Amino acid sequence: MRIYRNFIEGASPRGIGVGYPEKVNLCFDANTMQIAMLWHGAFMDAARHWNGRGQGFQRPSGHYLIRLTRDQPFAQLDSSDAVWPKAEGRDTRAKGLKFRGYSLVGEQRRPIFGYKIGDSLQVADYAEPNAGALPSITRRLRIRGNGEVWYLAAAGDSITEQNGGYNIGGTMLRVSFPELEAKPVVRENSGRKELLIKFNVDGQATLKQQYEWNL
Repeated sequence: MRIYRNFIEGASPRGIGVGYPEKVNLCFDANTMQIAMLWHGAFMDAARHWNGRGQGFQRPSGHYLIRLTRDQPFAQLDSSDAVWPKAEGRDTRAKGLKFRGYSLVGEQRRPIFGYKIGDSLQVADYAEPNAGALPSITRRLRIRGNGEVWYLAAAGDSITEQNGGYNIGGTMLRVSFPELEAKPVVRENSGRKELLIKFNVDGQATLKQQYEWNL
């Protein structure tokens, strides 16, 4: 497994690239606490930054690149139709969220990203690769504390439910939630479709989200 901490095209200057042996990769944006990109194959060409930072942003090296929404994953909304906080530029930081760093766990030393939501909730955000002819990513979220919070699972031109999952229009992305009992909310807001999940956290809540390529 490899981690790339220099500037990555498509994320803020705090993008963190993670390359897995299963030939699937992601970029986590520590400004927004969001997975900004997913891609297959080759990871990153670090040559641009061998001589130090400040040499521009490096594009992911592989193929089947999916750019996810850069908007923050969690928000404490006043109502179910409130506008989601938007990432207005490369350096935008999440509103009400604070990055707490990451730790490397297990024999393969995979990262768990940690961040806070307001004063009452803490999140452990862990991605697990799934090998195969078309590798995928499972995102596991653990929320601890007490309070109500919404999760933005995906956003796109359209969201179509199919065979237990959701195809995100304008992208190659398909998402599903293997262990979720309540059905996600699909809404139209600010000219796009959003897939939202509401949590009423009483001690702890978890979510398992599958990211697959819809080719």
